[in-house]
Amino acid sequence: MKINKEQIEAMVALPDDALWREIVKIAAGYGIALPEATPSHGDLEKLRGAVSGSRLNMSDALRVLNNYRRGCGR
Repeated sequence: MKINKEQIEAMVALPDDALWREIVKIAAGYGIALPEATPSHGDLEKLRGAVSGSRLNMSDALRVLNNYRRGCGR
């Protein structure tokens, strides 16, 4: 997967519900099923923090997604 920094920055600027729809759509393209319900604002802020800035922290982002997918992220 190629990461495009400009696309990521545009996505993290989206409102919570739009951001989550994009994440679900991207995950589905890789065969990963995520819940349709939008996570809490706090969880989405954790995701935004993990992928924003000068250095991407994909392991933190994946940890937040996995916790939410398992029902622990609320």
